Amino acid sequence: GGRVKVGPFDIEFVNMVHSIPEPSAIAIHTPQGVIFHTGDWKTDSSMPNGVGVDQARLQQLGEEGVYAVVADSTNVLTERDAGSEATAREGLRRVIKQQTGKVVVACFATNFTRVQSVIEIAKETGRHVALAGRSMRRIIRVAKETGYLTDGFVPVSEEDVSYLPSENVLVLSTGSQGESRAALTRIASDGNRNISLGEGDTVIYSSRVIPGNELEISKVQNKLADKGVKIITDDDER
Repeated sequence: GGRVKVGPFDIEFVNMVHSIPEPSAIAIHTPQGVIFHTGDWKTDSSMPNGVGVDQARLQQLGEEGVYAVVADSTNVLTERDAGSEATAREGLRRVIKQQTGKVVVACFATNFTRVQSVIEIAKETGRHVALAGRSMRRIIRVAKETGYLTDGFVPVSEEDVSYLPSENVLVLSTGSQGESRAALTRIASDGNRNISLGEGDTVIYSSRVIPGNELEISKVQNKLADKGVKIITDDDER
């Protein structure tokens, strides 16, 4: 709802919904008309964080007239429904409950709603949460500082993972897109001295593939498969 002047432009922020907390589209008011830039977005009324899509303002803008829309959506060419966060949460709960070994959930650290869901599910299923990856640790710290995470959550250390029973371990990890230096890539390549995976363990990819990352993701998954690790993706659960 805020506005800022930049040269001849009057820029208005409009509440939207995406995987990060409190995303905004911008309505750029210009002498030629309004340019509406969505950013990446979706419609999902089940998101527990943020204020949701400002549908009233979107309708107002439409009625007032928009010169052009710059719309961004990573999976715009995917025909199926994106699904809600509530659906993802329930799917994760069902899958994690079924596992008997270590569980690694790989997702975007910036998707704090998903991170929060996994933490809650771990508590329900008697698993201790370890954080793997600098950005994952950073997002938890920031979430506590900004009041998004208020339940006193304290993760166990990576060192603790090697001592805890496998059925009581859940690792929240970066690297869902096969990034070469991300935590999951190092784990798959035996580059993490504290977290190792093998037969009976499970890696859940709780994110979609960003187009262009298929090869790098496959390389990591091949290494996990060679170890006998069960791999679960959103395609498996649908």
